[in-house]
Amino acid sequence: MPNKSDLKIRQAQSCLLGGAVGAALGAPVELMSYEEILKTFGPQGISDYQSFYRRPGAATSGIQTMLFVAESIIRSSLHGVRSDVFSLTNVIHNGLLRWLHSQGQAPHSDLDSDCLEINTTEGLLDNQRLWSFREPPQTCMKELAASTAYGQYALNNNNESYPLLWAAPCAFSDSPFVAASEAAKLTHGHPAVALSAGILAEILSDLCLVESPKKSDLVDICRRVIIRHNDEKGFDTVSAIIEHTVRLSSEGVQPTPAVIDGLGDSASAEVVLASGLWFAFTADNFREGVLRAANHSGKSAQTAQIAGHVLGLTYGLDALPSAWLIELELREEIISLARDLVEVPLIQYDERYRKLISVLEKYPGFNHSW
Repeated sequence: MPNKSDLKIRQAQSCLLGGAVGAALGAPVELMSYEEILKTFGPQGISDYQSFYRRPGAATSGIQTMLFVAESIIRSSLHGVRSDVFSLTNVIHNGLLRWLHSQGQAPHSDLDSDCLEINTTEGLLDNQRLWSFREPPQTCMKELAASTAYGQYALNNNNESYPLLWAAPCAFSDSPFVAASEAAKLTHGHPAVALSAGILAEILSDLCLVESPKKSDLVDICRRVIIRHNDEKGFDTVSAIIEHTVRLSSEGVQPTPAVIDGLGDSASAEVVLASGLWFAFTADNFREGVLRAANHSGKSAQTAQIAGHVLGLTYGLDALPSAWLIELELREEIISLARDLVEVPLIQYDERYRKLISVLEKYPGFNHSW
């Protein structure tokens, strides 16, 4: 019988892989209207991977940032082993700047990197596949490039959903809501973005506590998480649309493309989150949920990624179609990082120092003195 650690590893893997599969399905139709999708792929819409970035199952920029945030959480755990003082937000910021470097942009020249250097040759940046340019949003790139201090919040009022794409690894940190919401503030200043990212991470974290979760469990978790954060900025905006989709789901209303179009600004964080959750509420299996989440006029890749994270946890690793996993770009990297997200924090209670040393060699440190 698997122990708790093994079960948590499988949960992390199913969550991150599920999101990556969803993103790969939705990315080729991200800029299409639903009518264009039907015209291109037939009456069923997109039903399998399509060639995107010259291959099927390609990793999007959202999946790239998800991996760098996962690596950052692991690095932060290691920092905790070696020092009692660390900031997860700062380490995530450092990880996002490492990703920025992989996309061809340098951090701001005034950035103080004495404590958190931008190591460009270790960890994920030692993997050439992570250097592929995947057309990330300019808002994200611009804000990261403008950072002059770690933990510096973005000053814009941007309400787009991009930070939700790196929220899933935060579900496996010590403080899921805080980790995801603080990370969102690094690039997007609208309070609804931080709140949406934090809520997603906490929903995923709470799902991990339920053995063999059902759709009704997911709905109950969403309601509880929303109530927990009723004093946060942006609460009215985010809670209203999630509660709306929960109510529609309980009434048997399906998230058809036309209904999704009526939710509001398809690029906003709260609409993308609510849409992704609604597809998960109403799906009978992983495949159905992510395909429906990809086939609409909104943010197909982002919505399908969020639905994939939730459905991966709900239905488990074995529910992810093997054909999609085989073709998924960065599959092995996702599997490895998901394992380490669970295992590395346990090392501080483990006296097998050889294992600690091997992990320290795998993940880059923070300055030359360590």
